[in-house]
Amino acid sequence: MEELELIGEGGFGVVHKVRDAQGTLWARKTFSPSNLISEDRNLLKKRFEREVRYQGAINHPNVARILLPNLSNDPPYFYMDLAEGTLASELRVDRTLGGRAHQALFDILAGLEEIHSLGFKHRDLKPGNILKIRNPDSTHRYAISDFGLMSTNNPEASALTESHYQGGTHWYAAPELATDFKRGTSLSDIYSFGAILHDIFDGGPRIPYTEITTSGPLGPVIAKCTKKLPARRYKNTIELRIELNNAINTHLNTATPTVDDLATTILKSKETLTVEEWDQVFLALDRNSRTWLLNGPIFDALQDSHINQLANESPELLPLLGETISHYMARGSFDFGRCDILLPKALSIFARGNIETQSAIALALLQMGTSHNRWVVERAFTNMAGTNAPPQLALRMKTEIEIQDLDFDRMISHLEWSINYNRNLLHPILCTLLPSKLTP
Repeated sequence: MEELELIGEGGFGVVHKVRDAQGTLWARKTFSPSNLISEDRNLLKKRFEREVRYQGAINHPNVARILLPNLSNDPPYFYMDLAEGTLASELRVDRTLGGRAHQALFDILAGLEEIHSLGFKHRDLKPGNILKIRNPDSTHRYAISDFGLMSTNNPEASALTESHYQGGTHWYAAPELATDFKRGTSLSDIYSFGAILHDIFDGGPRIPYTEITTSGPLGPVIAKCTKKLPARRYKNTIELRIELNNAINTHLNTATPTVDDLATTILKSKETLTVEEWDQVFLALDRNSRTWLLNGPIFDALQDSHINQLANESPELLPLLGETISHYMARGSFDFGRCDILLPKALSIFARGNIETQSAIALALLQMGTSHNRWVVERAFTNMAGTNAPPQLALRMKTEIEIQDLDFDRMISHLEWSINYNRNLLHPILCTLLPSKLTP
């Protein structure tokens, strides 16, 4: 590798731009602790090695990849994708991100969701640790990096003694990290995300380690993210994502107009509905059948409790709900936030639906995921259509693909590029639709 230039320095290491023999540019991070950190060098080296192992164990587009680590070298180093910048550098130019903060925020949440699902927590989430990376198709994605403070529940962890913070940069660290970052949990990352929201939607000064407040539609979301008592914060990224999407839509005044405010209001205000109220909802869905985009606010307001109630009390209506939301997902054009909001609702209907409904949901997720290049949605489809799928479901999906004349080969090819998918992991019945690219 040819070293080109120094592009960054942090608490644990330095980052250089390098070029391989084929001319491809990479970033190389080398262990080189800051003189401001008084902790023993050997302990810092162990922490650097933990960063490599933790971050390297995560395979997700919104978590920066670890490539070719060499921990036996002195000093140890690893390579990663070369970023075009960080969220911090973008915020310095325009803290509002041009009014288009959706992708950055929902990419961060997708990365956090994967980190937390593995039992990890980051504990140093801040704009400087969010990389902006160019995809092969010239689009961009944001990826969480710098896992130097990451841990499961590591007994070797201790508080850093750098002069201006104790475990995580103080403008973004949760109150429980103020004296000892061993106390950090996934809810500490939720706090840090709330601080990033404040950067984008307020930009004013704030006091470290306190609840952050601001006016406007994002105010309640930021306040709940940053509650001093962790138990009062959002309990996970899924809950946070739903409320964030609604708040951003209100903030930008871009919510899809609808004449069915009554149906939306009912769903928003009640966890279970009466028969008459369900009639209002389904009549609204039916009225919008020719202008199906108007159903967006209804689906936004739909809760898991509603889906569960339908499955238990009116199972004959669940296929109709599945059909309408599938139609909406397969044909709509959304931002990443809307994709992420629709996904858990689709998964809930899939889990409770019959074969017909499950087939419709799975194929709609395939179409929405590939048309929007949304990895979390694409992975949901592959889980539904894998070798362990019931044969009846795979057969129904195959039939629908043929009847609808879907370009299945193109979409699966997209998955191979987008999420490094192996088409041979599809159910054998679905593989028969792809004879030209099957390998032994």
